[in-house]
Amino acid sequence: MYPENPQRIDLDQTELINFIFSQIALACVLPGSSKLVALTKLQDLSMRFYREGSRSASAFFLLSILFWPEDPNDNRWKEASSAKNEKVLISAIDDLQRLCMLKTKPRKGRIVTHYREEVRALGVWCQENNLTLNVNKTKEMIVDFRKQQREHPPIHIDGTVVERVASFKFLGIHITDNLNWSTHTDSIVKKAQQRLFNLRRLKKFGLSPKALTNFYRGTIESILAGCITAWYGNCSALNRKALQRVVRSAQGIIGGKLPALQDTYTTRCYRKAIKIIKDIYHPSHCLFTPLSSRRRGQYRCIKAGTERLKNSFYLKAIRLLNSHH
Repeated sequence: MYPENPQRIDLDQTELINFIFSQIALACVLPGSSKLVALTKLQDLSMRFYREGSRSASAFFLLSILFWPEDPNDNRWKEASSAKNEKVLISAIDDLQRLCMLKTKPRKGRIVTHYREEVRALGVWCQENNLTLNVNKTKEMIVDFRKQQREHPPIHIDGTVVERVASFKFLGIHITDNLNWSTHTDSIVKKAQQRLFNLRRLKKFGLSPKALTNFYRGTIESILAGCITAWYGNCSALNRKALQRVVRSAQGIIGGKLPALQDTYTTRCYRKAIKIIKDIYHPSHCLFTPLSSRRRGQYRCIKAGTERLKNSFYLKAIRLLNSHH
């Protein structure tokens, strides 16, 4: 079932755990079997769990068994045991205790604990790979819509408190902790209005409406419609009016018809949905589930418990796809 020399075979961690457990079971049933592997070799094999940063409780349990001394008070063990083996044993015991605490905590507390554990693991990984996290550029934003909100203790990285913010600019989009898009729309409206000055100057220079339209699409519409599928659906009516006001101003300068921002949003949602459906490797491909063969081209709607989810891209895209058939 297992190779004679597992060190030469690249077993994954699950297979390696099963192999070591089978060796322990074989040693209990047939202590003199010729297929038994020496303890030192098992220790060498289990060191993979320590080096690769395993998160399996079974791996930590095996490390604690294999590196546990038969008699801790025996001076011969202290001499034979290296500092590295002691470090592996202590690390495995600490990880087992940490996993035990995670499993015994209430479910609501586990989410916060897992989040903090991921931050801690990221810091450890950076140290092991000679990387340094810039804590001054690292921000923390908490999105919590529970009725009974609780106090969240600050996150620490290398002993430094991570700054907590109410909004953060990510890939050109201003995201707030209440998922309100007023901050983002105010920012892009201000930026687009500055570009209108350039459009007016070009109009005075006598450029044709076609050239002005191309300038509008490249410098103004690109700002207003940047990542529009992610945020426009949950914009308030006031935000949409402010955005459309910029489009109307540009339309008055050019003297021709420009597409409304709502039409741009609808078109891009439909195109994006088609791309996701065609790409089976896209992470969101599984959200577009076709209905039975009798209703070809129709997709199953996602149940929405909130208006925020109802107005999100995925539900809007599914409604558009179903309306086109």
